[in-house]
Amino acid sequence: MEKDLKLLFLLGGKSSRMGFDKFLLEIGGKPQWVNLSDLAKELEIDHYFSLDSQQQLPLHNVIRDLIPDLGPIGGIYSFFNSFPDSSALILPTDMPGISLQAIRNLIENRNKNLDGTFYWDKGRNQVAAFPGIWEKSSVMALEKAIDTGKLSLIKTLNKLKLKIIEAYDQEIFNNLNTPEDYELFIKKNKGEEA
Repeated sequence: MEKDLKLLFLLGGKSSRMGFDKFLLEIGGKPQWVNLSDLAKELEIDHYFSLDSQQQLPLHNVIRDLIPDLGPIGGIYSFFNSFPDSSALILPTDMPGISLQAIRNLIENRNKNLDGTFYWDKGRNQVAAFPGIWEKSSVMALEKAIDTGKLSLIKTLNKLKLKIIEAYDQEIFNNLNTPEDYELFIKKNKGEEA
């Protein structure tokens, strides 16, 4: 695996529509944060969990949000503050359709000379914020977003020089924001869950 690339799992969201922390969702009989840890072990890549100041997990590899209430941009910014010489492969906790193949495809197609490598989401006709690789050259755009209060990941990404690749499967972009989303995911994947 590439030495300058670290994996950051974003767990620090408010999960207001779900009603509880999404990293606790049971997928395949395990909490999602455990599934993410297992994924990182398979990739053999240093990994960290982004949490806000209120969340508690029995982990040693946690990066706390330096500035509260900034959403994903705050977690990514906090990562770069901790690891200024590294780049970050960012995965959210609420997109269980992201496969090992999708992650490896991003890494294999990575262009370190640009600000990042991301998938194109055909369904939304835009760059997909997750999963994606943020190169260290993207830090200035993150700082500008924070300074101006314009915290949209997509708008920030649109200002960067990116390598965009096609997703082989649009299912990787499905995320679980509500209990209904979760129930639908479980029903749809019931055969795979056993």
